[in-house]
Amino acid sequence: MFGECQLRRACVATFIASCFVLTGCEYLYPDQEPEVARDDKELHFEPSYYAKNAKEYFGDGHYGKAKQQWQHQLKLEDNWMARLGVASCDFHMGSLNIDLGDLKGGRTKLQQAEAAVRKLWDGSIEEDTRAAADAPVRQWQAALILAMTHRALGDCDNMESRIITQRLASLRPGDARIGKFSSARQEIDARRGANVRQATSLLKKLCDMQNPSERASLNYAEILASKGEHGAAEKHFQDYLAVAKASVTIHEQNRKATVNMEGTTSRKEFLIQQFDQKIASANTKRAAILVRLGNIHFDDGAKQRKVANDAGQGADLRTRARDNAKDHFAQALSYLRDARGLEPESLHVLVKMAQCEGELGFFEDAILNLKQYIRICAEQRLQADENIHRAYRMKSEFERKLNERRNGK
Repeated sequence: MFGECQLRRACVATFIASCFVLTGCEYLYPDQEPEVARDDKELHFEPSYYAKNAKEYFGDGHYGKAKQQWQHQLKLEDNWMARLGVASCDFHMGSLNIDLGDLKGGRTKLQQAEAAVRKLWDGSIEEDTRAAADAPVRQWQAALILAMTHRALGDCDNMESRIITQRLASLRPGDARIGKFSSARQEIDARRGANVRQATSLLKKLCDMQNPSERASLNYAEILASKGEHGAAEKHFQDYLAVAKASVTIHEQNRKATVNMEGTTSRKEFLIQQFDQKIASANTKRAAILVRLGNIHFDDGAKQRKVANDAGQGADLRTRARDNAKDHFAQALSYLRDARGLEPESLHVLVKMAQCEGELGFFEDAILNLKQYIRICAEQRLQADENIHRAYRMKSEFERKLNERRNGK
């Protein structure tokens, strides 16, 4: 569907710099390098050396290598944050396995992460993320990894349940395996419910903190959205966008200061490149959230439009539904325009914008966006798929409606 943006588990591209030392993001899939066990005699450096390497690997999404570096550190000292780092790497790698369809491998990694974090988390959560930013033990971070792990395990359960449902659908009535599969699905669905409840409870507490983590806000928003609580979800998506925008402002200020600082040209160019990458990454994530919000409002508008067009409903209800639908489509268009401003090269946004404009009767604008989409697809020599064919059909429909309006029909 045009404009669909599937946000994986907290953000499954390195997250915006924040108080979380283990900077990383679930939008960026972890690498698959093997985890090679090394002997203690190979460790020739101080623990801080391995800790620094681990954070850099983690920030770049190389979770297997990051885990190895933290394991090296742990051979030299018992460090709470290093143990949390290892668990976080297992979470990310387990998430990738699930995304690739390896449910068994993904569940194993996630269960390792859950067991490790359970040993680290004492059940408490600090009042303020910033106040605990430099503490050697940060319980809120352990709670966050635990919440995201439960959410990922819930995703794993959901996929397994769907597989069993497909198997049940393929069986003939009276098949002896129906009872076995049905019982297994009930057990999995119950487990999924427990995982989602634990994740939701923890994320709510994390979002109630002062200066909550953007990852907590995003995970909680996605859970609320999946439950149909769109108003509450939007609030937490907005919290995330506020933090992301503030981070971009800081990166831009640091970039400007770097241009005027003393030092070699190569050093300044390297730092400027790093800030440019952070700004681009943050804006990509902001655009994705804006598209997500646009899709939520579009879907809500479509539901209200259906009520408005239902002849079996009362006149007052249909009128309210029609007004609500317009409000949702207008808000969706606003979010999509903002997303387009952050990522002008994003083609799918053009079509979703056209859909909203068509619903609002802005046929001229919708036709222009569809023409632009079709032209760029042709310039980039993209294969004519169903998306492009749908764009042509939408364009023809809006041209017809525009002509009818001009002819007074």
